[in-house]
Amino acid sequence: MNKNFFLLIMTILFTACSPTDKNLSNQNKEIETQKKIEVSKAEIEESIPAKPEAVDQAFSTFAFQETPDGHLTNNCIWTDDPNAQNKQYWSILPSSMLNGKAKFTIEDLTPSKVKIGQPIKNCNEAYKNDTANYAYAINKSGDLVNAVALKLDRMTQNADHTYTIDLNKNSHPEKIYVCYNMESLDVFFIDSVSQNPYLEHINVRLSYDIDGEIDPEISCGKVFYQKSGIIAKEDPKTGEFHYTAQ
Repeated sequence: MNKNFFLLIMTILFTACSPTDKNLSNQNKEIETQKKIEVSKAEIEESIPAKPEAVDQAFSTFAFQETPDGHLTNNCIWTDDPNAQNKQYWSILPSSMLNGKAKFTIEDLTPSKVKIGQPIKNCNEAYKNDTANYAYAINKSGDLVNAVALKLDRMTQNADHTYTIDLNKNSHPEKIYVCYNMESLDVFFIDSVSQNPYLEHINVRLSYDIDGEIDPEISCGKVFYQKSGIIAKEDPKTGEFHYTAQ
């Protein structure tokens, strides 16, 4: 009787424990499967290149609208903003008269506000770049291609009717330095902070060629760079120059 009672107890225990053991086994399998899914998902996400964050470009580029008759009368703008319609941009005229200044008069910059019109498809693509690839009509005529297009929040009109430019919005206005090539201008904006100054550069393609010899002090070359505190290094592979402030 004791033997039978023992067998009965073992049977009851086995019956009671087996489903639990089975459930635990199933739970462990589910956990392992979930871990494998999570690892696989992480590996897939790592293999996908990260999408670069959109950069708020301070500059845009004025250009001419292309027409069937070849007349370059209407201007347009290339910008990084897909929703630029009805916004305003600054137009400023760069020249070597600005060199070393961080505060400007109306006569210095000849500033004007340009209103952005509808998106268009005939803006000259020679002025398009990797970041500014949205084209719009604008409400200004004339040779705006010789001007710098600047987002409205990057230049401030002060109480004394002067203007200051702060491209990186750090409350330190940049000084401007302009040098000349035969068919373009290079415009440099250098932060007024003393250590590790921020530098921004833009090339402005001119609608005309510069005739004759250019003074070395304002010609884009070694003399100008040294005088302006600019370090210019050429990439041997691409031939492009990269600029930093001394």
